[in-house]
Amino acid sequence: MDEATRAKLAGSAGWLVGIAACTIINIVFVITNNDTRLVLGAFAVDVAAYIYNKYAGGSSELKMIVTGLMGIIVAGVYFGLSKQAAKGQLWALIVGFVLYGFDMLVCLLAPSWLTIGIHAWALYSLFGSIMACARMGKNDATKTPEATQGSKDDNSPPEQPTI
Repeated sequence: MDEATRAKLAGSAGWLVGIAACTIINIVFVITNNDTRLVLGAFAVDVAAYIYNKYAGGSSELKMIVTGLMGIIVAGVYFGLSKQAAKGQLWALIVGFVLYGFDMLVCLLAPSWLTIGIHAWALYSLFGSIMACARMGKNDATKTPEATQGSKDDNSPPEQPTI
């Protein structure tokens, strides 16, 4: 894998970690009824809080548990995807791109130019890494020809040509 592709993968993994970290911080904001949000975070926490408030009502403790669990699950998914993306797994980049694309659609319901801009920039970065991996023509960008054919021991005797 060349250095440019490696750098794109590291950048995309960084975006996915940032999304996860901002989502965790947004959990605290939602639970404390604070209207502040980090625009990079996933809006699944807000969606869970909205659905809870609209249909469940109930106690604020239950709201904290529901939105907290939803946020932790979403953040965990993004953290896991970042680990796989850093290893060059194309599927992780695609899943992260699709999930954050859906998140962008949620942003469009209550448009904020800053939120839309940050989401678009992150999606553009993820797409660049997807294209870099696709150009390599491999599902796993870290595979080498030796890894796919099986590596040989340095101490093994040379192969004899068959007649």
